[in-house]
Amino acid sequence: MLRRLVSHSGLLYRTPVPQDDEGKECYWREVEQDICHCLVRAGDTTIDVGANAGGYLRPLLNAGCRCVAFECNPRLRRALEAKYRGDDRVTVRGEALSSETGIVSLRIPMRWWSESDGGSTIKPANRVSVGFWPVKRVAVQRCTLDSVLHDPMALIKSDVEGHELDVLKGATSVLEKSCPGLIVECEDRHRAGATSEMFYFLESRGYKGFFILDAKIHPLREFTLALQNPAELAKGLPRRTITYVNNFIFLHDSRDPHGTLRRIEESLQRLQA
Repeated sequence: MLRRLVSHSGLLYRTPVPQDDEGKECYWREVEQDICHCLVRAGDTTIDVGANAGGYLRPLLNAGCRCVAFECNPRLRRALEAKYRGDDRVTVRGEALSSETGIVSLRIPMRWWSESDGGSTIKPANRVSVGFWPVKRVAVQRCTLDSVLHDPMALIKSDVEGHELDVLKGATSVLEKSCPGLIVECEDRHRAGATSEMFYFLESRGYKGFFILDAKIHPLREFTLALQNPAELAKGLPRRTITYVNNFIFLHDSRDPHGTLRRIEESLQRLQA
């Protein structure tokens, strides 16, 4: 594995260079992409909400899973459909998952006269993702996960720029029946109080939360908002090399959380070897 020297807190250390599906260096690759296989088994059905370019699909397919990818940005959806055309393990859907149904406006940031691949949101309260850039508005169909999928699910990954709690509120039946593992982005910079509301919603349903920092998995009680300092994002360094926590892993008490945590820890150790 390629490695680079990175300066952090005055120290130099070696860190894996993130790679995309084709083995190229990828600035935004997340460590959770490299451990998501620990939450599933071959044959499982997984859900990727806000699939974007499909960064989580490849490791889940490599783990033998079936993947349902939700991407409501029309351009990104078409790219996913083209990439996985003929692969019956992948289903691409264009709805925006939420807690309600109906037509909603998707705001897509236009940076330097082209669509930004990240930052699109249907959450009116989210002012950060679109920032001061002009936006393109696209009407998209909104639906709930409970209304469109009824098969057992092993994992839901959700990254939808501040709308993650709404996605889960529209999946209460799925959470109750399947108790899937969850990888959820959540940031207070999108909306004040977002993390505490998410944590309460899931903990009250039998989930325990964790996050990855410095190649170790930590219990949710160790999280503080100091770990979401926007100054870290402003450094312009690859995603893995900054101290910024916005992805959380939730495991249900009924789904062998200790075994899953052990697999995650072993995987993180291998990544550092």
